[in-house]
Amino acid sequence: LSLLQAQGVKSIVLTPHFYPHSQRISDFVKERNKRVDETKNVFDKFGFKRSIIPTMLLLVLGYIILFVFDKTVPVFIGSLVMMCGYLASAAVFGAQIREKTPQNKAGMFQGLRIFAQVLIPGVVGPFIGKTVLSTAQTITNNDGTTSFVPNENIFFAALAVAVIVLILVLLF
Repeated sequence: LSLLQAQGVKSIVLTPHFYPHSQRISDFVKERNKRVDETKNVFDKFGFKRSIIPTMLLLVLGYIILFVFDKTVPVFIGSLVMMCGYLASAAVFGAQIREKTPQNKAGMFQGLRIFAQVLIPGVVGPFIGKTVLSTAQTITNNDGTTSFVPNENIFFAALAVAVIVLILVLLF
């Protein structure tokens, strides 16, 4: 951030994967668009439903593993499967959003995309988490605040949300 500040940047609207000290913005945008197009090619070949279902099933499988197991190796595997499903699903949903965005109007629709992919999950997710963990064990931190100790119920709640999304995808 200090590098950007030294260059006179007053606000930042980039992903955390952009590194201004080792990458030009034009190269970053070119590479990002290339990756989106690669995802879109798979999406174009199979269509939205045939692309999203396997990725969502991978996400669901990861949540099931995380719900059932609590040992290090299965939790690592479950986390890996869950994150692969999450990232692949996000790419397919992103391709679908891009597909549905009117030509030359992308800027006008970015607010809707951010609302759907950032704001809703950022508000709904913590609400679900707080509700699910309301009876969970708590600990007192060094600064005197308390925190929930996550348990398997958080993965069950995430699993339920993923299944609901999958059902909605299948219905529409």
